[in-house]
Amino acid sequence: MSPPAIFYYISRTLRQGAAVLRGNVKGINEKVRSKIKDNGRIYKTEIKKIVEDTISRQHNIWRKAKHIPSCRKGHNTAIIRTYNLLIEEAISEIFDLLPLSRIDKKRLKSICGNLFSKYPREVREDNFSGVVIGGFGATDTFPSYIQYRMDCITVGKLKHIMTTSSSVTVNQSAAVSAFAQKEMAHTFMEGIDPELLNMMTSYIVRLLNDYPSILIQHIPGLSNPLRASLNLRLKRISTKIIDEFAKAITKYRQDNYIDPTLGIVGVLSKNDLAEMAESLVHLTSLKRKYSPQSETVGGPIDVAVISKGDGFVWIKRKLYFDKEMNPGFLMRYNK
Repeated sequence: MSPPAIFYYISRTLRQGAAVLRGNVKGINEKVRSKIKDNGRIYKTEIKKIVEDTISRQHNIWRKAKHIPSCRKGHNTAIIRTYNLLIEEAISEIFDLLPLSRIDKKRLKSICGNLFSKYPREVREDNFSGVVIGGFGATDTFPSYIQYRMDCITVGKLKHIMTTSSSVTVNQSAAVSAFAQKEMAHTFMEGIDPELLNMMTSYIVRLLNDYPSILIQHIPGLSNPLRASLNLRLKRISTKIIDEFAKAITKYRQDNYIDPTLGIVGVLSKNDLAEMAESLVHLTSLKRKYSPQSETVGGPIDVAVISKGDGFVWIKRKLYFDKEMNPGFLMRYNK
């Protein structure tokens, strides 16, 4: 990665990761403004404490996260040593006039080093590419795929990690997996939009958790110990109902949508499988086109099939030129 590119990456990730969990130095300013609103003023020592606490929390997240297999321990130290001046410049630019102690700067440098060798669960990063490798190995009877997440190359190391994998087996005759924008594929497979399901589940959980307290408030003549005891019993009942609801929804989706679809996919012809895959991508493209969301999927769709007997075969492939006007190219290509 070139010096300007790594400076941009460090700067961007510092904005996301070093200041606050949600990743923006503006979070510190918001805390400062909130303090001023509550007390009418704020002291320099209080600002320094806010900065120290937010950086410390973020540093602990990155420090505790495990190194990924491709970037073992020591890679972060090499990053800091190689790009020390760029890191210092990025810290100076991002944090500007905010008071930073020597420990704060040391922690920020440590975060910069860990950016290229770790994936903490608590930190959401969007600056990466996904690569899926699918097909047959030399000795494989059934197809499989492996999905990788890749970021960048620094100090001779590619930051990447395997995220998911799946394989058709004797006991599992088919699998349908979605990548990148997954909502339409999940809706097709499970019968409900995942975001809608999460919203409904969250609302029901909140409703059942709050209902015992609301109910007890409307029962007159209860002593405080009896209220506490009754509230505890009703909370346990609510928890049991929530668990039963989650299991029932999962079983219904599995029995009525997922299993039947996988059963059909398992016996489809290669041509039908290709058509199904293209249709799912097209559904996602159509939804993105006619919704406020970013149109990240669109245009002509390339479709290919990989089989044990035929290898890699294009079913549909877009060209950057009109093939009718370039017969010579097709003759050379086929030859």
